[in-house]
Amino acid sequence: MNKSLAINFISIFLITIMLACGDKSSSSAQSEATKQKAEDQSPFKDERARAYTVLEFRKEQTKELMSSIVANYHEYQAIYDNGMSEKGALAGEWIKFNDDHTYSYGKYETQLGTGKFHHNSESALMLMIDDDASKVPKEYKTQHGASSLLLVGQNTYGPNAVQMFLNRVENKPSKQ
Repeated sequence: MNKSLAINFISIFLITIMLACGDKSSSSAQSEATKQKAEDQSPFKDERARAYTVLEFRKEQTKELMSSIVANYHEYQAIYDNGMSEKGALAGEWIKFNDDHTYSYGKYETQLGTGKFHHNSESALMLMIDDDASKVPKEYKTQHGASSLLLVGQNTYGPNAVQMFLNRVENKPSKQ
């Protein structure tokens, strides 16, 4: 009797796990379908498609990323976009570039978005494609200091007169 009870419990446990895994793959497929629909309806559909093609080509050409780009977080200090950002307006805003050509950004502990990027240290060009399909891809000319990064907007995918100054920091900024 105990043996059959144990077999029933194990069977129920395995069925529960299988159903849970099935739900995840189903929701993953729905998520991909939702992302594809957003891409198809994006006002920047052509620019994004072109940027993804360029990104994949550049990743094949230059696989190694500059260690100073991916080693740390970068905290925004100033943004010039038709005027200088107010002092303190960017407190806690950060971006993190990863070895797998992805990035995430946010404010303090909250992640606000993700995307894909490529940086070529020879040409000093960085291409960034936000995962939010409503955003146009951006390309920047990069300049590096001992502990800073300057991004100067390029007009590759449309007007981009933005300049951003960031400091390299070891950890994500936190409220204190």
